[in-house]
Amino acid sequence: MPDVQHKRGTRADLDTLAAADGLLVGQIYVITDEDRLAVAKTIGTYQTMAKEGEGSAAPFSFCQVRNTDTSTNINVSTAANIPFGGTNDATDSDYTLASDSITVNFDGVVSVQAHISQSGSVARSNVGIWITNNNTKVSGVGQSGYIRAASGHNESSSHVSATFAVSDGDVIRVQGKQRAASGTVNQIAGESQVTVYRCDGVAGPAGPAGPAGGLLASNNLSDVANAGTSRTNLGLAIGTDVQAYDADTLKADTTANLTAAFTAAIDDDGTITTGTYTPTTAAGSQYKKIIGGGAFTLAPPVVATNTATTLSLFIINNSSAGAITTSGFDKVAGDDFTTTDAHKFSCRIEVNDIGGTEYSTLVVLAMQ
Repeated sequence: MPDVQHKRGTRADLDTLAAADGLLVGQIYVITDEDRLAVAKTIGTYQTMAKEGEGSAAPFSFCQVRNTDTSTNINVSTAANIPFGGTNDATDSDYTLASDSITVNFDGVVSVQAHISQSGSVARSNVGIWITNNNTKVSGVGQSGYIRAASGHNESSSHVSATFAVSDGDVIRVQGKQRAASGTVNQIAGESQVTVYRCDGVAGPAGPAGPAGGLLASNNLSDVANAGTSRTNLGLAIGTDVQAYDADTLKADTTANLTAAFTAAIDDDGTITTGTYTPTTAAGSQYKKIIGGGAFTLAPPVVATNTATTLSLFIINNSSAGAITTSGFDKVAGDDFTTTDAHKFSCRIEVNDIGGTEYSTLVVLAMQ
């Protein structure tokens, strides 16, 4: 054999050489840390080769038969096996062939394709066909074999296919039945064909390894050059797009023991001069402040069935303060509201919905 010269180095060495446009087109390189060959495609790119055993194929075999029978009437009123065999185009030890069946000699998965030719002089005949495994139907019905039997239209064919699991000794057949006019319909010699492929986990030959810098699916993105940059490019930067993991994060549906105090913002709902003021927790916090600038009605918020809420409301009267009346509360306790300028009132509101019925309370504490 002729001598073949090659260069040796690690994958990193080869990548450095490629980045500097230092490859020799057609040169063979041995990647020493991967026991793999590579061939330079250009001065800056190369193609790595798959090693023996990478992407090895799972079991594969097939058989194919054609009919010799031309005398059996396949246009029958009761389903019957069609004699599709007689001429073996291809086979191997995985299959045992007979005139009207194929027996599989393995456990696995098969794909079966059946093409049944038809010839007859019966006007408007049509033979439907299907595939069986151990006499159990495992496919749909192919019924495209309509024969007009006029103007020379005396031949047709029906087709069907199926993929299914088999066990050693299973018998595959094609059955047929009259689907239109009755009368004799026969197969055309050598034109019916049944093919069985073994396809349980069949893998194709190994392809070449990806280019330098490529990601391997088996690494699940562990081989990206810079994980932080990748997250940013995906809009998942920690601390900017998503929150960093924190075991102390408070969750709405998880019991927690708070060991530190916290405060809340006070929502300023402005000056109330007339109408009905109903504080709500649908937006903002549970702490509210208003200016009493006229006569108005104070009402409790509405909550969902079997839920509850509490609110803190602070009221400051101005010089236009009017009478504050309440509506909708089941119980009002504490001090009376006044209309005096600069008077202040701290109110606590609690609402409980029990089975769709709300119970609300208001406690008023005058601050002067």
